[in-house]
Amino acid sequence: MAHVALDGRWLHVNDKMLEIVGYSREELLSLTFQDITHPDDLDADLEQVRLLLAGEIGTYSMEKRYFRKDGSVVWIELTVSLVRKPSGDPEYFLAVVEDITRRRLIGRQV
Repeated sequence: MAHVALDGRWLHVNDKMLEIVGYSREELLSLTFQDITHPDDLDADLEQVRLLLAGEIGTYSMEKRYFRKDGSVVWIELTVSLVRKPSGDPEYFLAVVEDITRRRLIGRQV
């Protein structure tokens, strides 16, 4: 789980998120989600962010790839919602991240 700033910076991450991407907390907090997102998946993710900020959707889920610190690729199931201030203005994104690499690999073998 992670709190992500509107510009993509990691604000708060739990230990499971660190385990998934292989970074220390300090390292990950110095990056953005854009920095670790596979380039083939970035545009689709940014489009969902745009729709979320525009109020056209309330949440989104997608399968995408992150680059781990060691350069390997991890497949994740990402679910994102927008947390708003009492004024209604966007404050940050709440992201739930699940490692689905094993499921994706098994699916290819079937």
